[in-house]
Amino acid sequence: MANLKLGFIDFLSFFFRLFLAAIFILSGLTALPYPWSKALDPLMIETLSIFTFIPLEGIHWYGRLLPWIGFIISPFLILGFCLRFASAITIFIISGFLISNSIFLHFGIPCVCMGDVLQVLPYAIAFDVLLLGMAIWVFVNGGGIRLYRIP
Repeated sequence: MANLKLGFIDFLSFFFRLFLAAIFILSGLTALPYPWSKALDPLMIETLSIFTFIPLEGIHWYGRLLPWIGFIISPFLILGFCLRFASAITIFIISGFLISNSIFLHFGIPCVCMGDVLQVLPYAIAFDVLLLGMAIWVFVNGGGIRLYRIP
């Protein structure tokens, strides 16, 4: 029997993993009922296309695939499996949220994030920064507690 000695960093990393997974699941559940309507508002798409130089079709595909990517990444975060990969994907996704929410906030474009749960306001930007910090923490420090066992 292995002697497990877990410290504060391990528990904090585990908590961050679970919190990030819960956020991705929640945002996916709130975006799936209307991925082509509220989540892809025409004004939002046009603004993102202009200021990020991403073609309109690319933004449409990103909006359609993002909830599913969150659903796929969440079990990896929860279990601690392929954690570097999962946290790297999480960092890229949250960075995209931070950039797009900053653009929307700057130009006063109403954006409904995570369904009707979170409006784009300065605290939404702060929330994105917090999530990004958690994802970077997990990437750098590892995941702490693992919920799977490889024989």
